[in-house]
Amino acid sequence: MLTWPAAMRSARHVLAALTCGVLLSLLRQPLGGDVLGAVAADPVRAAWLRGLALAAACWLALPLFGGRRRWACSACVAVGFAAHALWLQAWWWPSTFAGFALSAAPLAALAAWLGRAERRAEPDAAANAVEEDAARSPASFATVVGLAAAAAGAAFALEVLARHTRLLGLGTSADDSWQACVLLVLVALGALAFGALCCGDARATPRRARAGLALGLAAAAALVVVSYAFLARFEQAAALADALDRYGLDFSWIGSAHAHLVLASPAFVAPAFALGAALAGARDRRAAGALALGALVGSIAVPFAYASSQRALGLADAHASAGGARWIAIGCAVAGAGAALVALESLLRGERRGWLVLAVAVASAAWPWTRAQRALLLLSPWQRAPAEPVLVIDAPAGLLTVEPLPDGTLAAFHDRVRTTPDAADEGADRRRLLDSLDALGRPAREVRLLFVGQLTPARQHELDALGLAAWRWTSPLGAAARELSAALQGGFESAPERWLEPRAARAALDGSAASEFAPDLALAMPALGTTLSSLVGGRARRFAPPAPRAIADPGGRVAIAIWRDAGSDIAPRALESELMSSFGGPEEWSVATWIGAPPPALASAGGDARLDAGSGGGARAAWRRVDGIQRMEPGRARAHLAAQTLAHASAPARDFARALFDLYSAQVESPQWESEELQLELDTRVLESLARAAGDGLAPAERELWSALARVLTVKREPDLALKFFEPLAQAHAPWPELERAVAHAYLEFDMPAEALAALERMADAAPYDLALRIDAAGAARMLGDHAREVRWLRAAAAIQPGRADIERLLGVALVRLGDPDGKRLVREALLRDPDDAELEPFLGPGPYPAPERGYAPHTAHEHDEAH
Repeated sequence: MLTWPAAMRSARHVLAALTCGVLLSLLRQPLGGDVLGAVAADPVRAAWLRGLALAAACWLALPLFGGRRRWACSACVAVGFAAHALWLQAWWWPSTFAGFALSAAPLAALAAWLGRAERRAEPDAAANAVEEDAARSPASFATVVGLAAAAAGAAFALEVLARHTRLLGLGTSADDSWQACVLLVLVALGALAFGALCCGDARATPRRARAGLALGLAAAAALVVVSYAFLARFEQAAALADALDRYGLDFSWIGSAHAHLVLASPAFVAPAFALGAALAGARDRRAAGALALGALVGSIAVPFAYASSQRALGLADAHASAGGARWIAIGCAVAGAGAALVALESLLRGERRGWLVLAVAVASAAWPWTRAQRALLLLSPWQRAPAEPVLVIDAPAGLLTVEPLPDGTLAAFHDRVRTTPDAADEGADRRRLLDSLDALGRPAREVRLLFVGQLTPARQHELDALGLAAWRWTSPLGAAARELSAALQGGFESAPERWLEPRAARAALDGSAASEFAPDLALAMPALGTTLSSLVGGRARRFAPPAPRAIADPGGRVAIAIWRDAGSDIAPRALESELMSSFGGPEEWSVATWIGAPPPALASAGGDARLDAGSGGGARAAWRRVDGIQRMEPGRARAHLAAQTLAHASAPARDFARALFDLYSAQVESPQWESEELQLELDTRVLESLARAAGDGLAPAERELWSALARVLTVKREPDLALKFFEPLAQAHAPWPELERAVAHAYLEFDMPAEALAALERMADAAPYDLALRIDAAGAARMLGDHAREVRWLRAAAAIQPGRADIERLLGVALVRLGDPDGKRLVREALLRDPDDAELEPFLGPGPYPAPERGYAPHTAHEHDEAH
C-alpha cells in the first residue's frame, strides 16, 4: 500500500522529471533572436542551447532513474518536453539570450530543489543499499572520462542523424518537436524494456551499472549507422511513398504527426532503445555529471565539425562525398574509445563483464569505417520532378542547395525550405521592398538600406533600380550565402562589394560608431514555404513556411522591417508591434513587424492593427498546433490572422480588417487543376467592406489588394462586379492600370467594344511595353470591325515581341479582312505551324469571311499549361 510519504516522494519525482522535459524543449533556438536570426537561426548558438539543456537534464534527472522508476522518469521527461514543444511554446518560447536565461534559470532551480527534496526523503531499502554501495565504490577519474567520451560520441552521432531526419519534414520547429518527442518516447521504452538487461536491476552494483552505461552508449552510437542506412532508402520517392502508403498516408501528410510517427520511429528506434537501456545505469552524481559534460561537448561540436568541411559541391560530387556518414563514424569512434576506457578499468579489477564492454566498444569504433561512406541527400522526394541541384553545401546551419524550379528560375533552399522567390513570387517580393521604403516617407535616393536574406539577380536589379543612396546585404549563413548568391547569378558574384559580414551587420543595426555602414532601413524577407504533391490523388499543395519568433528590438536609429508570410504560424509573441500588410496577390499576403526606429508613415497605414501578446487563438488553435500547425493550409492561417486583426483593429482600420476576415474565412479547398484565381472564393461582402474603407482614403495595402482582386474578377468573368466596384475607384484614383484594365475587360464582356477600346487607348501611353494591353486593344478593334486599328495595335505588339506566333496569326487574319495580300502569306505560315487550325482555312479563300467573335475570354493558367 502506498503511504503518504511515498506518494509525496513520487510526486516530487514526477515534477522534477516534467520540469527537466520542459527545460529541454525551452532551450532550443527558433527563428528569431535578432534581426539576422529572422532568416536563419545561428547554428552555434542553437548547439550551445541544446547542449546546455541536455547537460542540465542529465545532471538533474538521471539520478532519479534508480530502482523501478527509471522508465517512469524518462517518460515524464518526454511528457514535459511534449507539453511545451507542442502546446506551451506558442506563448512561452524566448528568443534572446536574456530571455533564455530568465526562463531556464527558475526551471533548473525548481528541478534541482525537487531532486534535492527527493534525495533528502527517506529512500526505500533497495535504493538505500544502492547509495551505500555507491559511497563505497565511487567512479574513478578514468571511468568518468570514459563515460563523458562515450556520451559525447553518442550525442554527436545522434545530432548528425537528426540533421537528416528533419529533411523529411517542412523545416519548421513543429517538425523538430515531433521528432524529438518520438525519440524521447522511444528512449523511455528502451529504459523500460532493456534497462535491467543492460545495467542490472535495482540492486545491481554501481560498477555494473557504469559498465552497462558505457556499453549502451557505445551501442547507441553504432546503431546510428543502421538508422542512417534506413534513411538512405528515402532518397527514392517510391520508397517513401510505399512507407507512407503502408499506413494509409501519402505525400500530402508530410509534416504531420502521423508522418513523423511513421518515418521517425523506425529511424530512431534502434539507437533510442540502446540509449534508454544505457541511461538506466546513471544512478549517481558522478556518472550523471560525466554524461552531462559529454552531451554538452557532443552537441556543440556538430556545427564546428560541419564548418571545417563546408564546401560548395555539384550534385555528383555531393553524392560521392562522405557527408554525414563520416561524422557518424567519428562519433562512433569517440564513443567506442570512451567505452573501452571504462572496460579497461573493469578488466583491471578482474571483472569479466569488462570483456563484453570492450568487445562492443571495439566493434562500435571499427564497424562504421568498414562500410562505404557516402552522403545522404534527402532532396524532397515528394516533389513531382526529382531535384537536380546545381550547388550543394552541407553547412553548419543545415543543407543548402541551389536548384532550378519548373518555371526555369534558380532558387535557393535551406533544409528544403525555399528562401528565394520564383517568377510568380517576384512581384510580391518587389511589393514588400517598395512598401517598406514608402513607410519611411523619404525619397529612395536618401535611404541607406541593409537587405537581410539571400540575394538574387531579381532582388539586386530592384535594389539597383531604386537609386538608393547606398545598400548592402548580409545573411547569418555567412560565406555560404555568398556561394549561393554566386550560383543564383550564373556562377560568379556580381557585386562582392555589397556584402556585409554578419558581425559587421549586427554592429550596424546596434548603432555602433565603429560600423563601416550606417543603414536607415533594414529588411528581413520571409521564407516561401514547401510544396507537397500526392502521387495518389495527383494533388499539389503549398504549405506555410517557418516564421520567426519575437525579435529583440536593438534600438537605435535604424528602422527594421521583419517580413512574415501571413500563411505561416505567426506566434502571438511576434505580434506585439504595429503590423504593415503587403499584397502581391490575394494568396500572397505578407505582414511586417517593425522594430527599431518607427517609420513615420506607418501610423497612417489604414490596414494596420495592433495584436496583443495574449491572442493565441484559443484552445482550438492550440490543438491544431499539436498536430503540426505547419500542415495548416496557408488559407486557414491567414483566416486566423485576419480574425485577430479584426478583433484588435482601430476604428479607421475596421472596414479593411473586416474585408480581410470575410475574404480568408470563406476559403475552402478547391480542385487543384483550377487556377489560383478560380480557386479563390470572393464574396461581395469583401468588396463592400473594401469600398467603405476606401472612402477614408487608400492605404498602400488596400490599393495592392484591389489590384489583385481586379485580376481575380477578370479571370472569374464577373463584369457586373467589376463595373460596380472598380470603375468608381479607377476614376477617383487614376491612373490605376490594374483596375482600368479590369473595367475594359468588363466592357468587352458586355459587348461594349467602343468603351473598352477607348479605355485601353488611354492606358497605352503610360505602358509603352505592355504587350497584353495592345493585344486586348486589337481584340476590341476587331469586335468593332475596325480592322485598320486592329492591324495597328497588332503591329505595335509585334514590335515589342517579334516573331510571336499568336500575334502573327491574328495579324494575318486582320490583313486578309483588309484585303492586304500579305495577310494570306501570314495565314499560310500559321497553317504550316499548326495544320489542325481549321479556323484559318476560310481565310485562304476569296471570302466572305467569318464574322469576328464577340466578348472576352481571359487566358487562364490551366489553358496556358495545356498549350505548352
